[in-house]
Amino acid sequence: MKLREEKGKISTIFNIILVIIAIIAIYYVWHIYRINEFGNFVKAEYTTGISQFTRDNSVKYSDQYSYKIESQEFNDALIYRNIDVKENTLYRVTAMVKFENVQNEKEESEGGVNIGIMDTTEKSNSLVGNGDWQSLVFQFDSRNRTNVDITFRLGAYDDNSKGTVWFSDFKLDEVKKDENNNWNFICLIMKNLQVDIEKDGNKTKTNLNLKPSEISLIENNMKRFQTSMKEMSGGRMTVTYRTIVVDKPITSISYSDDYGNYIATTNIEEILERYVDNGGIEYDHIFVAYKLGEDLHEERIKTGDWIGLRRNDI
Repeated sequence: MKLREEKGKISTIFNIILVIIAIIAIYYVWHIYRINEFGNFVKAEYTTGISQFTRDNSVKYSDQYSYKIESQEFNDALIYRNIDVKENTLYRVTAMVKFENVQNEKEESEGGVNIGIMDTTEKSNSLVGNGDWQSLVFQFDSRNRTNVDITFRLGAYDDNSKGTVWFSDFKLDEVKKDENNNWNFICLIMKNLQVDIEKDGNKTKTNLNLKPSEISLIENNMKRFQTSMKEMSGGRMTVTYRTIVVDKPITSISYSDDYGNYIATTNIEEILERYVDNGGIEYDHIFVAYKLGEDLHEERIKTGDWIGLRRNDI
């Protein structure tokens, strides 16, 4: 009898141990699943095997595991999700981001932490360095598209970055188009361009200055633009604008194999912050005028087709 009782106790203890082991195993498998489960997101990187993609339960903005991208070497790493959109509609994508030690491979780069659209240069402002949880916003026009791949990225189109970023709390909103028929413009006339241009492996110092007559020409063209828009629209569209002559020189210029040399937001970030971001005025469009040659027929700094500032959140 006592032997049976002893065997029964041993069997009970053994079963309890098995249950505990099973619970631990299930928890471990669930944890592995959770840190690697990306739902509807697809992971992608320019150079395979450099970046790590995980879900993080220790660094997160809300109750949900955050999406973590870590690149110890320079790479273009991202997660993306395909979404359906209506044609000719404005959308706003937001996410909470936290980032550490984010650096770009190029001195002048569009890389960093950003939101954008796959296989295009459409993107939000890029964040570099270190930053605690903050909102990152990307706004785009669907134009003739019915679906797009929205990217949450450490890097950029034709740019590599390294560091660590956490994404959380994604949100997509349709933005109601402004029915106001008065468009507000700002034209920043950059008086000086002092940049190093690389040619045949050598860097050449290039200094270009707008003459007073050229500044006047730009200002007169803005006046003509205001009149022309009203005339072409039959009075249904009006334009208000502001021109600012900026004495601070442009000291860096960006380059892309697709577009050649161009001015990006990173090249004039301080100027944009002073006159646009902190000006207290909302602008529908921003013009930046600068000199590329000594006269209208010379293009000293070679460029491709016209390209905008490639920033969608200002």
